[in-house]
Amino acid sequence: MTPEQMANAEKETIEKKFKLTTSVSLTNMVCFDKEGRIKRYESPEQILQEFFEIRKEYYQKRKV
Repeated sequence: MTPEQMANAEKETIEKKFKLTTSVSLTNMVCFDKEGRIKRYESPEQILQEFFEIRKEYYQKRKV
């Protein structure tokens, strides 16, 4: 980039200029559960909690 182009990019913020950030809608959080069925979740924490329980189970099986 030329110095002029860089100055223009800094005015607009680098993140917006190069589209480095986006927003994610949290209204439609649907994933597969451990039985392979589609399930709707209310929060990202619920998804992580269910994933954690599954991973913990497989980790314990692997350690035995």
